[in-house]
Amino acid sequence: MVDLSSRAIEDTELEETILRYSLRAIGIIRRTPLFGLLGFIMTGGSALFALPVGLRVEHRTNPLGLDVAQPALSWRTEDIARNWKQEAYQIEVATSPSLLFGDEPDIWDSGRVRSDESVGIQYKGPQLGQRKRYFWRVRTWDTTGKQEVSVESAWWEMGLLRPDAWTAGWISYTDAEEQQTLKNMQWLFPAVTHITLQAVREPISVTSCISMRSRRRACYIV
Repeated sequence: MVDLSSRAIEDTELEETILRYSLRAIGIIRRTPLFGLLGFIMTGGSALFALPVGLRVEHRTNPLGLDVAQPALSWRTEDIARNWKQEAYQIEVATSPSLLFGDEPDIWDSGRVRSDESVGIQYKGPQLGQRKRYFWRVRTWDTTGKQEVSVESAWWEMGLLRPDAWTAGWISYTDAEEQQTLKNMQWLFPAVTHITLQAVREPISVTSCISMRSRRRACYIV
C-alpha cells in the first residue's frame, strides 16, 4: 500500500528545492551539464557556489539621476557553504545588457581584484556620460578558486553633473489680470508715526497714529 501523505511531502520538498535554487542555477547552467544540473538540484544544491546578489549603486537598487561622478558599487553573497569567504571580485560595466552578458564590457572591466570587500567599491572607469544608463555585474571567487557571476538585472542611470547642463526653463502660471492688479497697487507708509511700547509683564500693546490727507488722524492699537 502506497503512503500518499509521504509521497506528497516528498513532492513538496522537491518543488521548494527547485524554486529555491533556480536563480542560482542560471548562473552556472552554461558550464554545468544538464544531468549534473539535475543532480545538484535533487541533492539539495550541494554543488552550488555562492552567488552575488543584491547589487546596489550608492546604496540603492537601479537608481535614476545619479549626480556622483564615481558611484559606489555594493553587493552581498548568498553563500550556502560554512565559513565561505570571498577571495576576489571583478566588476564589469557596459552600455547594454547584450554586451555585458556577452562578455564584452565596453565601459569598464576592473579585472580580478584580490579583496574580500563587497561594499562601497568605487567605480574607476572612464568618465560617465550625463543622462546615460549603464549595466553592470560582478564576478566573485572564493578561497578554493570557484567563481560565480551575478545574474540579476542591475544598472544605474546618470543625471546632470554640471550646473550648465540645466537648460530647461521654469514652468509657472501667470494671471494677466492679477498681474495688472498688483501693478496698480501701492504700499501705504505713514508720514508721521508715533509708537508707544509699554514694557510691562502683561502683553505689550502698540499704538500707532497716521495722519490722513483729509487732516483726520486715525489711530489703531495692536
